[in-house]
Amino acid sequence: MTRLSAAQDVTTDAEYQAALQVLPADVRAYVQPQIRNVEEVTLDLGGYLQLKLPDLRVTYPLRVTPDHLTYLTDVVGRFTGNGRRGIDGTLHRVGGNTNAEELIDKVSLRVARVIAGVAEPMREAIERSPGVAIIGPPAVGKTTLLRDVCRIRLETIGAGLCVVDSDSELCGAGRIPHPLLARARIFRVGEPGRQARQLSQAIRNHGAEEVATDEVQPADVPLLMTAYNNGVAVTCSLHGRTIGNIVNNLERRILMGAVENPRDGTVSLREQPIFSLVIEVHGKGRYRVIENVPQAVARTLRGELPAYWYVGEWSDAQRQAAERLNLQQLGD
Repeated sequence: MTRLSAAQDVTTDAEYQAALQVLPADVRAYVQPQIRNVEEVTLDLGGYLQLKLPDLRVTYPLRVTPDHLTYLTDVVGRFTGNGRRGIDGTLHRVGGNTNAEELIDKVSLRVARVIAGVAEPMREAIERSPGVAIIGPPAVGKTTLLRDVCRIRLETIGAGLCVVDSDSELCGAGRIPHPLLARARIFRVGEPGRQARQLSQAIRNHGAEEVATDEVQPADVPLLMTAYNNGVAVTCSLHGRTIGNIVNNLERRILMGAVENPRDGTVSLREQPIFSLVIEVHGKGRYRVIENVPQAVARTLRGELPAYWYVGEWSDAQRQAAERLNLQQLGD
């Protein structure tokens, strides 16, 4: 897949069929007619089948039995330590929960959509920017954007991109990754405690030219700095709302080149930021882009607004709210 004209759902019929095939026949009969709208299938032992649709949950007159759960677990295999399994070649995810007797009593199938093209309006900046930071709060589309940024970076460096998939959200939790990022070298994390180890493996042992990871944790920061200092570009997502959140965060500010003076506690730009591009995610399809990252950090530290360009449909009120947010965080 190469250049797209706009964001689009590229989920294939085969991916929907793969989700249906893990379900028992009587459950499948309820799900199949509306599979393209189903977000989640919920099976709780002794309860009734539930489907989560956009803005709606529907309960069906099918009581969940042990046979339903056994069928599902036999098809998808043993759940990992974080209670998840994937479906090969898709982003779908099956979650299982055990009771006090360590028997599966709840299973949820998340039917994932693959949205590609969200990064296309920023393509030229992404192509010339090894190292992209994606900043945003939960549930605004950071992972979708990161996946699409990786798609574009893959066109430039191919297997030189190593994806450390923290929650199996980027490439899928199955043994075979989703085709969108299949050309990358993929390191699955599984257990949260393994993320730093997998990052270290990708950086030190597998010839990464660029490493991409979702949801950077404090333990990852020294490894990302080591990667950058050894010539490996870093692309990742970070929790926050603006670049100011990262600059003002004690554990993560070094990623932006901001260093605290131990003598007087002042923070200044003393290192080169490890990112060539910063994208703030302010809502689905609404982004603010910073290309001159050192200048943006310096201006943030002086209490000034960074220079942005806007992507997506922003109302005047939304732009003003975003700028107010910047000013509030500059004062923190």
